[in-house]
Amino acid sequence: SYSVFICFTSGSAPTSSTTTLTSSPLEEIPLSVSVSCVLVFLLLNFNAFFVFFSSGWFILCKRNELQQNIRYHCYIHIVFNFIVFIFSINIFVLAWGSVNQTVTAKIRQVYTNDVNVYVNLLTSTPVSIFVSGPVLRPGQYAGLASDSVLYYLKRAGGVDFQRGSFRQIDVVRNGKVVATADLYAFFRNGKLPQMSFKDGDTILVHPIGNTIVVETGARNSFTFEFLNEELNGGVVNYFARPGEFSSHASVSGIRNNKQFARYLSLDEFASLELSAGDTVEYLADHEPQIYRINVAGAFAGASQIMVDKGTRLIDVLDHIEADTALSDTQNIYLLRESVAVKQKEIIEEGLQRLERSMYTAPISSTGEGAIRAQEAQLVADFIARARQIEPQGRVVVSENGDIANILLEPNDTIVIPEVTDLVHVGGEVLLPQSVVFNPEATTEDYVAWAGGFTERAEDERILIVRKNGNVTFTSINNQVNRIS
Repeated sequence: SYSVFICFTSGSAPTSSTTTLTSSPLEEIPLSVSVSCVLVFLLLNFNAFFVFFSSGWFILCKRNELQQNIRYHCYIHIVFNFIVFIFSINIFVLAWGSVNQTVTAKIRQVYTNDVNVYVNLLTSTPVSIFVSGPVLRPGQYAGLASDSVLYYLKRAGGVDFQRGSFRQIDVVRNGKVVATADLYAFFRNGKLPQMSFKDGDTILVHPIGNTIVVETGARNSFTFEFLNEELNGGVVNYFARPGEFSSHASVSGIRNNKQFARYLSLDEFASLELSAGDTVEYLADHEPQIYRINVAGAFAGASQIMVDKGTRLIDVLDHIEADTALSDTQNIYLLRESVAVKQKEIIEEGLQRLERSMYTAPISSTGEGAIRAQEAQLVADFIARARQIEPQGRVVVSENGDIANILLEPNDTIVIPEVTDLVHVGGEVLLPQSVVFNPEATTEDYVAWAGGFTERAEDERILIVRKNGNVTFTSINNQVNRIS
């Protein structure tokens, strides 16, 4: 049902007269023409609709069926020099977006000036639509004629990702395809077929077509479905949208029952013909010419420095601001990602050797086996914790004030330690703590200030770790070795 609101300004309609509508099937009704607005109800479910003017005007619209299209012949009786205007509007087959324009155009054929028309949808007749094909819940669903294909697909649970096509979704009416929806066109351009559903229509989802898998390196790393004429790298680039720094594409698949693989620049890939089932991976294969170097610790200024490829450590240190009173520039060190990865591999190799020795140790008796089983559980717990350790990737570049002028790698971190007056004592001592540095104190003195050794301590192998990461060994009997 529609309501049509028609407003006449001064001079648009007759302003003084009273008459009787003799052609009406109703009883005679006195009509006044001093009217400004009219409200029209278009009732599609009845054989006629009526127009009631606020002051008593009367319009009769009768239903006429012609070639399966329902038309309403509206007899508008306006007492102005006894002129009667008759027109018909094919409303049933109109989409809602075009009803207002159609009704307005018809009315303006008579009232060309100073007339405003507003059409509003009051009610809609529900329709029953079948959804078939590779959807999650095929069946019959109720909705409105103005609902979109997306509404009914949602009611059916959506297209089955593994089996259904997003590119070919037909609307079948009386055995004929009346519209086809391409959801890719909707995703990219917002386009859907403009149509009104009828009772008994079928939405048919076709089986999935040619697929291309985009694994990594793109904003849309998904499985795409393409038509036969779209199987080329340019279309894949359009939908996958490679990252800003992507320079090459890796393609792998099967051609003539043989393995196929190509590594191409993006321009070359755009003209490459693809085949269903191909896998595409985008890569940023630019050779880096500028590195980012991080600075941490006791320094002033920027925490990141951009350097050219091939820059060495001393060249960068000349551009780092540091307070010599607070920064220990003689004990700097590096944190390097590649070294951290290598250290992680070394730790893993050691843990694997420990596991092999634990599980392959010979057992001479049942009692020893029980003991070994308990030990194995303890060692396994230790190995699990040890595998969670993340190495720092520390690189010792200074010793006795000399700094190695090594090549820098991308994302290296230069650490400048702070000047401190403390010596930290830990490990197998009774009271691990930090002690004020004394240039005259020996290793034994610092151990004594930490409460002395525990029963498990190995006093012949005392580890001294310098601020730059360098490690030395000493013993309690070496009185000459002083902490410096």
